[in-house]
Amino acid sequence: MRRGLAGALVAVFTLAWAAPAMAAAVAPAGVPPAAAPPLESPLGRFGLNFGGGAALPLADGTKNYNVGWAVAVGGQVNFNARFAIQLEYLYSQYGLKSDVFNSGNVIGDHTMEDFDLNGIVTLLPRSSRANVYLIGGPGVYFRWIMISRVDGVTAIPYCDPFLLACFTGTVPVSTVVGTRTVTSFGLNGGVGVTFTIADPTRLYIEARYHYMWGPTIDTATGSFHANAQYIPILAGIRF
Repeated sequence: MRRGLAGALVAVFTLAWAAPAMAAAVAPAGVPPAAAPPLESPLGRFGLNFGGGAALPLADGTKNYNVGWAVAVGGQVNFNARFAIQLEYLYSQYGLKSDVFNSGNVIGDHTMEDFDLNGIVTLLPRSSRANVYLIGGPGVYFRWIMISRVDGVTAIPYCDPFLLACFTGTVPVSTVVGTRTVTSFGLNGGVGVTFTIADPTRLYIEARYHYMWGPTIDTATGSFHANAQYIPILAGIRF
């Protein structure tokens, strides 16, 4: 009896193992085989992205900075086909407007770096050639403003919270020249689209709004928070 039961179990497992092959063998003529699932990243559950593009200052930054450029590199963990967590580094740079003080010709630039931790939600199935995703999360932002020189004057009024300093009255140019920095917490959020080049490699284009809090700076008319806002628009490769 035991031999009969063992033989029956072996027969059941054999049929279960062979069922897919048997079903394929008897598939109706003219019916195409099922499409192979899309390839995963060559790193398995992990992914990478590299990108670059333009960076737009917003709000009070528009009166001080020119349109800049940005580059980004990130790594992510894919929890499933629709959700991932990304750690990304962004570097962007903006030239100072030459008339930022309404006096003299200013030479300088502004740099913003950040490390952010983002959630990525993909809206369409992974098999779609074109896709849309939402991205956003918190970050740590490091900003510095460097004034290299001011030509044509020996002294100027310098009071602008969004240039991270405010002096009473007119000050010598030597006081203005230098680098001022601030590290702060911020948030970002945006949307992107991807286009499959050769699965799993995809071209991506995204725009994200970044907001960061800044220090409180006292002026003759009151105290101001030197918060900052930017929108980098990037294109790159994601896999």
